[in-house]
Amino acid sequence: MVEKYYLVDTNIIIAYVNHENPYLTNFIDDTHNHFYYTETVEKECGKPVAEKMVIPQIFTKVTANISSIKITNIVESIKTHMCLNLNQKNKFMNDLTIILEAGYVCYDILPKGVYDEPLLLTHNLRLYNKFINDAQNKKMLEDIIGLYGLEHLIEVVRPADVVTGYIV
Repeated sequence: MVEKYYLVDTNIIIAYVNHENPYLTNFIDDTHNHFYYTETVEKECGKPVAEKMVIPQIFTKVTANISSIKITNIVESIKTHMCLNLNQKNKFMNDLTIILEAGYVCYDILPKGVYDEPLLLTHNLRLYNKFINDAQNKKMLEDIIGLYGLEHLIEVVRPADVVTGYIV
């Protein structure tokens, strides 16, 4: 079986820890699938909302080391181009940061000789529908990421896109 590589958002880790869906749990437990998270996901998992959850070892941390100034500038640019108000920008700040970090480190997680691009697995449907499922917004996001030299927009998928039997 082919090895698959994924970066995940906070909601995927929470769903796994809480055993919210047996198909997702089995997918993550499959030894052919490998899962990684970035520093923003780690910070979110440490928030009181997540009850300072311990991230299971099946998920491996990778560090993007993108300067906070660059992240802020990119999100400001996205805010301007999408006409987001301050409240909307603040709501999407971490979500967009996770996308930026995932795209920046996606090739770092691959073993030597593997060239298939990893995917960002998200359980954040609000983010997905606003930025990824809308073709115009996705193109704008790709352009801004390229403009700031952060590689590219990683392909973002939902569990329903990759997990057999997963019901939305």
